[in-house]
Amino acid sequence: MENLEVNERDLRKFFASYWLLHSAIYNFAQGFNNQRKRRFTWAITNYYYSLVFVGRLFMFLAADLYYTGHSDIASFFIGNEVKRRRGDRKRGAPALKFNKSGEFESIDVYGNPGDDVSNTSTDDIISYRDITSNLSIDIEKIEKFGKVLNQLKNFRNKNTYEAFVIYAQECHTILTEFIFSATDKVREVAERHLKGACKVFFNFWRRKSEQFVSLLNHKWIIPMTLQILRKHYLPAEYIKAIINRGFYFENEEIYRKNLIRVRSIMERKPGTDLNRRFEEICSITSFRAKQAIIDDVFSDFKELIEIDGREN
Repeated sequence: MENLEVNERDLRKFFASYWLLHSAIYNFAQGFNNQRKRRFTWAITNYYYSLVFVGRLFMFLAADLYYTGHSDIASFFIGNEVKRRRGDRKRGAPALKFNKSGEFESIDVYGNPGDDVSNTSTDDIISYRDITSNLSIDIEKIEKFGKVLNQLKNFRNKNTYEAFVIYAQECHTILTEFIFSATDKVREVAERHLKGACKVFFNFWRRKSEQFVSLLNHKWIIPMTLQILRKHYLPAEYIKAIINRGFYFENEEIYRKNLIRVRSIMERKPGTDLNRRFEEICSITSFRAKQAIIDDVFSDFKELIEIDGREN
């Protein structure tokens, strides 16, 4: 019987954090596919949301919480104050927190409050500098990520919501050439930060236990992501290469070893006991957060149907 080093809460946090990384990966893959099909507006939106999920991943790994609003993520990482709209200084912005019981709860989180927090009534306070210290990332890298994310938000908003730009992408030579080139640059930037997110994710969990490294090859983790990409006719092999670069081949904590050693890390799989424990703890029936999220989405859908029915 193998010695299980990891506890129940960490297994759930590992799995939940991989949801965020998977979402960043999947959005990037959709962007790549849309770009190849010359759907540039959607490609840029996909690349933007890929980096939004990277930001959520960083927050979640470092602080067990993340903002639900994409604009709040962008504001947070450039150091702006993040709070409720309409001037309510005393309340933070909506977020999800992973509590001590290993479940998610909705809270308000006041971001980058400055020195005076005496009159706040928020559940949590967080600064983007907390992310750098808790994840051992240089503050310059986090600040650069924040600037990139915020600028991409602005570029995406103007590109997506201006009807003439959408209409004219294929019709006007100068705009067509610009948007073609701009989308490729956005892809390049998003890919670099996605690869960096893979490295941060891998190193965070490897430092906790090598058993998390073995779980990467569990059927619910990397194999599931690649399976979904192939099922949806998205560039699975291209994405696999980005993951491998971030996890292993361009990760300073790994690539200094010889290639045979790196290969053995890549191929490591969970033992029977760890495999069983992971599936018990993170199944849809035992991990209540998964069921709660599904129920919440279904509730919104039912309300939509009811509203539509009343109006007819």
